[in-house]
Amino acid sequence: MVIIRAKDNFGKVADLDVQQSAELLCDISAIESGDIGQVFGISSQEFMLPGSQTNNSFFGNIFDIGAEPSVALNHTVFASVMVDGAEIFSGKMYINNVLTDDEGYVMYKALVVNETIDFNTRIENIRMNDLDLSSLDHDLTLANITGSWTGSLVGGNVVYPLVDYGSSPITNIANGAIGDATFNNEGFPLDLADFKPGIKVKALIDAIFATVDYNYSSSFIDSDYFDKLFILSTADEQRGIGESPIQYASQASFKSAPNAPVADGAVDQVVLFPNEIYDNGNAYDPLTGIYTVQADGDYNINTFLRSQWSLPPIPVNLRKTTGKILLNGAVVASSIDLTFGILGSISISKSLPNLSIGDEIKVVITNQTVNRFSGNVVTGANMALGGGNATFLNATSVGALVSGPIDLRRAFGDDETVVDFLNGLIEKFNLVIEPQKDNRNILTIEPYNTWVEGGTIVDWSAKLDNSVRKSIKGTMNDQAKVISFSDKEDDDILNTYTQDTYKKIFGEALYVDDGDLTAGTREIGDFFSPTPIMSIDGTNGDIIPHLYKRENDTKTPIKFNYRILHFNGNRDVQDVTAYDDAGVNQGKGYWIRGENTLTKTLITSYGSFHYLEIDVDDNEPDFDTSRDLNWNNRNQVHFSSPVFTNGYYVKRDAIYEYWAFYLNDLYDPESKMLTCNIKFAPEELKDIQLNNKVFINGQYYRINKISSFDLTKEASIEVTLIKSPVRKFQFPRRRVYDQVSSSGTGSSSGGTYTDVTLDAGSLGSGGDGNYVFVDDDIAVSGSGNQDLLGRVAPLDGLTLYDSGIASGSVVWKAAAPQNTNGVRPIVSLGDNNINFGANEVTAVGNNNTVNDQTSIVNIQGTGNRVDSFSQYVSITGDDNTISESSTKSSIQYSTTSSIKNSTLSTIIGGENTIISGSNKSIAIGQDTIIQGGNSNIVIGNYDNNVRTTKDLINTVVINPNRDLESWENLGGDDFNGRAYIGTQQTIGAIFRDNKVLTLTDGDSLYLTGSEYANDYLYVLEWSGGNGTADIYLPTTNPSNLVSLRDSNGYHRELRFVGGNTINASDKIDIYASGSDLIDGLSPNPVRIDNIGEGATFYSHQSGSWLVTQKNK
Repeated sequence: MVIIRAKDNFGKVADLDVQQSAELLCDISAIESGDIGQVFGISSQEFMLPGSQTNNSFFGNIFDIGAEPSVALNHTVFASVMVDGAEIFSGKMYINNVLTDDEGYVMYKALVVNETIDFNTRIENIRMNDLDLSSLDHDLTLANITGSWTGSLVGGNVVYPLVDYGSSPITNIANGAIGDATFNNEGFPLDLADFKPGIKVKALIDAIFATVDYNYSSSFIDSDYFDKLFILSTADEQRGIGESPIQYASQASFKSAPNAPVADGAVDQVVLFPNEIYDNGNAYDPLTGIYTVQADGDYNINTFLRSQWSLPPIPVNLRKTTGKILLNGAVVASSIDLTFGILGSISISKSLPNLSIGDEIKVVITNQTVNRFSGNVVTGANMALGGGNATFLNATSVGALVSGPIDLRRAFGDDETVVDFLNGLIEKFNLVIEPQKDNRNILTIEPYNTWVEGGTIVDWSAKLDNSVRKSIKGTMNDQAKVISFSDKEDDDILNTYTQDTYKKIFGEALYVDDGDLTAGTREIGDFFSPTPIMSIDGTNGDIIPHLYKRENDTKTPIKFNYRILHFNGNRDVQDVTAYDDAGVNQGKGYWIRGENTLTKTLITSYGSFHYLEIDVDDNEPDFDTSRDLNWNNRNQVHFSSPVFTNGYYVKRDAIYEYWAFYLNDLYDPESKMLTCNIKFAPEELKDIQLNNKVFINGQYYRINKISSFDLTKEASIEVTLIKSPVRKFQFPRRRVYDQVSSSGTGSSSGGTYTDVTLDAGSLGSGGDGNYVFVDDDIAVSGSGNQDLLGRVAPLDGLTLYDSGIASGSVVWKAAAPQNTNGVRPIVSLGDNNINFGANEVTAVGNNNTVNDQTSIVNIQGTGNRVDSFSQYVSITGDDNTISESSTKSSIQYSTTSSIKNSTLSTIIGGENTIISGSNKSIAIGQDTIIQGGNSNIVIGNYDNNVRTTKDLINTVVINPNRDLESWENLGGDDFNGRAYIGTQQTIGAIFRDNKVLTLTDGDSLYLTGSEYANDYLYVLEWSGGNGTADIYLPTTNPSNLVSLRDSNGYHRELRFVGGNTINASDKIDIYASGSDLIDGLSPNPVRIDNIGEGATFYSHQSGSWLVTQKNK
């Protein structure tokens, strides 16, 4: 006899009547081929329960529209299928529908499902923000934020990581200039509202199970690793948590009651403002009229008092109203209003700096009538405040915050259900959920690998029904050719950059089958979004998430999707240098303003969230042991720092860790799907576990599906089993046909084939690996196997090394591919770090760095760097730098050289050569610095000492043997527009221009105009009758260089020689100008009066010429 024993929601138990002639069947389904990623379970096929008296009573006459049933249509009840008193199957029963008619016919269509399916049904309408997270309640304080980094906040279940959400100044300025809006400057600290809570994944799972009468058991969820996993989410794009209790204490505004009375003669009566508009800090007491400061800060108090009398005063009197603002009982501001009429008003505004918690503020008023001539107080009239409801009080503060309790439900929006969340976890970790065999309300949750290995061996050989034909086919026949593992797109800057530049989602992976029977694509993922990680702007070692978008070069907060991340502990700040308000270096750190105060606290560490599992004391992951929450790690361009040796590459991404064995079993060419019939008695159902290892005639299988298991009698049941290879493959077995090799060759009716697989143990952090033959694990190498490797490597996302480089090796490390969108092409040939904000970059070599906000960059070499805001620049060589907004500049064939803050400047063949702040300048050679000025050319160097050319303009320097500095700089002694030549040797003819000066009797010629600015040798000629002419040398005062430039004589040499037309009767006297001396005397002229007679002058100092040569 078959009955269904059921228990309703009130604990009532009934043995329900079942149509004994009807079949009672159930289906058992594991992770079916074709349904990858779906939760599985056991359910009965729909069966009919008659409308008997027992059944109608149990269901509370649910067929009657007007009845109040004891079993609701939208709830399940516990039920077990009993055959001859023995329990065959238990689960949860629900009514699909009820059939009835006017003739009294009643039939219930019911279904019994196992607990996994029931659990899903129970939670499918619960939203994430419906969960009871009250056990995690806490106040948002600075102590709690920093304490969360060490696990001391609510048992370590909540962490406030340092994240750049785009609403705060998380940028590093190396020099800490006062006024720069960066969080390492004390004047621009982070607020508590700049932090959002991350919630431990396990705490959320516990909260979900607490909503229903189920528990779970999981070695995975209870593991130390899973304990590091946190969810970061937001309900909106606002700062802090949604509807954050962190508020500026500025928001307080009240109005008085209409017509509040003030008696005639009342002095300093406290004004009450009982009508609250808003009061964030609950600072105002409307019963006492006292505003009590809740947070330290600078406050502004503004009040407007409107007064009204029923009658005006007599003509000799005035109505006098005095309003005051009191701070701790002392008057800090007051105002008086005098009126002849019946209306008056007072407006008072007062800034109150440096108030402290507990300070008290109130407004008082005095109502008097005074004689207009004597000023004496006389009898007047009662007054009413707030006529027209216009009397008010406003209190505002700048910067002070008040905190309050955090309700973590505010971290979630209204769209996501707990089923969405759990399915996201199930897909990410390939989880299996199954009721425990002997305790059905406890659900076992484990990754597939753990679950399948936990199954027991059962022998069904004797139960095989050989009278029914068997069907055998490949497991991949019904599968997709491509399985796409991909998280959800999001709008944050690093995800957008990856999507736009590389045309894919960060961390996505494709599993590609090389068979010809598979077709189509199946998608896994799409709940969580990936979280690319990058250093704080201006640093290398401080790595945080960047969850904002950039609009018009401005960071803009966003409502980002759910993120799952590792909490890697409390990390010390490495590259951010803190400066106080005076600009004094305070060491590594940044500033946070705490609650209820304007005081800024120097913080030297931060809570670190990352998609990689990284030890708190390390900057980079361990290649072999660290885990990555992204699907794909090795074929991914990471936004990692250039200081890292191996970047962010690890073996253990989500596919490697949780999906590889399952997929490679399912798609293995040796895997087969067997459909056969097994004889089962009803009582055997309770012993079937879906991870059982089924042994039949010498082979092992796992259960895929059992169809129409008969719950009432022994029957031959159709069963689908999967035979997997004994060996578990971390990477797919690749079978290549018609390939002759020295090892690993098999054969089939179609010809020979070779099985190879990528050896997981061969993967190295350098980016290479090797294939092995499956049969003997011998490495696939040698020139004869290059074609084989060339065919299989692309299927696994790998590139084959040429045989001349490393025969048999393949490359998995991804270099940044060229952007194909036509807007921001990036080509990186080598291991380089190109920032997401760089545009149109070509980098050939290794360890080159191109930072954000750069464009049109070309680099060839190793260890070069181009800093932010540099454009149209190129570098050829090693360890060179173009920095500080340099544009249209180039470093060619150089090493350890740099161009800073310069335009149209070039270094050629440099070593330790620098151009800094100098436009249109060229440096050729080593150990040379051009600093400031512009349009300078420096060639060579006298020796290997560094020579500096500073603040000169239009200057050429060749082989300098000293520093050069503009005279206009104190201490400088050099001038613009000259060529400076160091130690030299003439090895050829010398040619020289001269200027002819023709004079006549009585002439006076001054060599101070621009016409004589660039001469050295003057040939003197004579015209007309005999006589005397004078020539005046240019002034030697260098101050005149500002106006006269090179027509000045300071440090100048001039040479004069008599020409063919001069004789002894023609006398040309050469004088110094002004107060200048010649050989220490004045006037002391030098005379030229013969052909070939000459003199050479040199000004060695200001005010003096020396005659260095004179001949007759």
